[in-house]
Amino acid sequence: MAKLYVLDTSVIISNPYCINGFPNENIVIPASVLNELDKIKTHSGDTGRNARVFIRLLDELSDKGDISKGVKTDKNTNIKIDVKNYDTSNFGDASYVDNKILACAAHLNNNNRVIVLSGDVNMRIRARAFGMGSQDHNDENKASDELYSGARIIHDTSLGNKLKKSKMLCASSELKDMAPNECILFKDENDEGIALGRKIGNNIKIINSQKPWGLDSKNIEQAYAMDLLLDPKVPLVTLSGKAGTGKAQPLTAKILTPNGFVSMGSILPNDLIIGQNGKCKKITSVHPQGIKKIYRVYFSDKTFTECCDDHLWQTKTCQDRWNNKNGTVKSLKEIRKTLRYGKYNKRNHSIPMVLPVEFAHKEVPIKPYLLGALLGDGCSSDAFIVEKCAKLLPENIKLIKKPNNKYDYYITKGYRSNKENQIITALRTLELSGLKSYEKYIPHIYKINNIQTRTEILQGLMDTDGFCRNKNKNKFENVFYTTSSRLANDVQFLAQSLGCKATISNKQTSFVYKNEKKQGRPSFAVYISPPPGLQLFTLPRKTERFTERTKYLPTKYIDKIEYAGDMDAKCIYIDSPDHLYITDNFIVTHNTLLSVACGLEAVISDKQYNNLIIYRPIQPVGTDMGYLPGELADKLEPWMSAIHDSMDYLASRSKKHRKNGNGNGYGWRSSQYSDKVRMEALTYIRGRSIANSFILMDETQNVSKEEIKTILTRVGYGTKIILTGDIEQIDSNHLDAMNNGLTYIINKFKDSPLSGHINLTQGERSPLATYAADIL
Repeated sequence: MAKLYVLDTSVIISNPYCINGFPNENIVIPASVLNELDKIKTHSGDTGRNARVFIRLLDELSDKGDISKGVKTDKNTNIKIDVKNYDTSNFGDASYVDNKILACAAHLNNNNRVIVLSGDVNMRIRARAFGMGSQDHNDENKASDELYSGARIIHDTSLGNKLKKSKMLCASSELKDMAPNECILFKDENDEGIALGRKIGNNIKIINSQKPWGLDSKNIEQAYAMDLLLDPKVPLVTLSGKAGTGKAQPLTAKILTPNGFVSMGSILPNDLIIGQNGKCKKITSVHPQGIKKIYRVYFSDKTFTECCDDHLWQTKTCQDRWNNKNGTVKSLKEIRKTLRYGKYNKRNHSIPMVLPVEFAHKEVPIKPYLLGALLGDGCSSDAFIVEKCAKLLPENIKLIKKPNNKYDYYITKGYRSNKENQIITALRTLELSGLKSYEKYIPHIYKINNIQTRTEILQGLMDTDGFCRNKNKNKFENVFYTTSSRLANDVQFLAQSLGCKATISNKQTSFVYKNEKKQGRPSFAVYISPPPGLQLFTLPRKTERFTERTKYLPTKYIDKIEYAGDMDAKCIYIDSPDHLYITDNFIVTHNTLLSVACGLEAVISDKQYNNLIIYRPIQPVGTDMGYLPGELADKLEPWMSAIHDSMDYLASRSKKHRKNGNGNGYGWRSSQYSDKVRMEALTYIRGRSIANSFILMDETQNVSKEEIKTILTRVGYGTKIILTGDIEQIDSNHLDAMNNGLTYIINKFKDSPLSGHINLTQGERSPLATYAADIL
């Protein structure tokens, strides 16, 4: 009995090229799947794009014949669309697409061995329950795999040694089919590398190690790319690769969203998360990384998070802080090598503090300050607190002092009122009524609320159970005490979400009962260091002691880094110029960018070109340049700032810059070479003919075939042009992985001696390459 595969929609939106993974097989696509794809195709992100790609593939196949009867692909796969409506009564609701797919598969199963392909585990279970086969589709033939890679591997010890010795060899018969400028790795019978080469004319030329702008390659693909980028005889170079390769956090890491922390594993494209500036940012793409070596990063406030060695961090070193510099982006691997400095082994790296998080406003049943005071002492002899709380009560609720008690008050509705006591009702609704002091906590609705609400509840807590105490020499510290570990963690969350540095310490208390010392409950102290402008207290006797810092502002240092184990990981790309987002314990981390080191080498060191020009398309920003305020430089700054950071990073590492530039080794724009580099929106290259320049065109997967054709046909004499991009990260609804400017040029120029291409796939990257892989 012949096998027949029935496709579920989940497989297609995961990989629109899935049908290429079944040569010589039969595939049926139910009409209900096409109806679902028609709805999905308008979605933004990967799902909509993949639906459009698959629909286009079917359109091309339908030109070969009647697809309702079946047509053959180039891999001899028979593709058929089943347009019939089958009885779904045995499967459930007829409007449910999964039931329609199963009904179709069950009908076909009478004469064939049907296998339902689905990424939905429940769908696979149901298929097996109805007597059909099922399997997950793990085919990895993505669009990038359909492209020319620009490199190959040959196992030939003799040729490898000959190239290594003579530096050049004639292309043998088995290498005649190599494309111009295609790269090659020769290996021996033990799979050990011997030599790297590139085809030039009828010869293979050895690829030697190079260090553009003082940086060396960390993998073979980088060596290939450097060789092409630094060769002035190759005027066109294309580089493709996934943004985010290698930079990852484990699926268990917590990411801050507008509704609180969620696990990295649950993050999807188009989700909103919180950036370093406290505002919402959209996830533009998600990249599973598989099993990675994960490290736990501990900070000076006793918090920690986890990430891989290639994950990027924005940090300041001791030298940055001393020179009042902004710091640079570094991989964790680089940070580990410079974790401490000086003879006293001091912490070297600090990370930016999160700005107050702007959660949305939500109505709360009890005024925030009042709830904070109730969660604090719940009683007070301080007239200021009593009066302030009384003013926050509903109109029919009163504070009445308990007889013969200095501290306690009743919250009562009055003797003759038949209205409910809203405060008592609200406490019950919030599940706070009747809790012991060691059971108290802050309800979620107060923690995930606007800045004013969080500030007021924190002030209520600090006015009642907080202290501004003299630490030494009139230096005061702000501390909140509680016997509830949950409340201590909630106060730390509030403080950190408002931009504070907050640490928790605990100690075991004791007491004497009948002349016998007994163990009490643990006591927790939350030490809070607020940013300028945040007042922790409103109680006058405490505000008099509270001193706002003007120097030595809250700073979070990386304390130690330990290997945590091998874990499944993922990286994310966010719609933000700085690419910073908030992870566990309000820790600010980074995600992606690409390198310009070869351009700097060619322009400044070798003087082969007059200048380096970097272009970026403006589509991802979603704003017309003409409507943005300010001059052109102001308009470009939001998304060019990441490239400025990259230039500063290269400048700070370059011995040439330190020797010949301004002397301090920092700040690209202040160096003597700054006039050699220009950064412009891609819009402004159209219609221009630029001669004798090294041009980097970034994110060309977001440029159409027509636009890239217009640009390349006007390249001036003596100009070298580099096209970079990630074809699986496209922001335009009119383009997809196989229909964009970058893919078009790679395919059209692969047989030209004027062009060279490398697809960057390896995850092991130097700090520069890690930084580089996502800038451009």
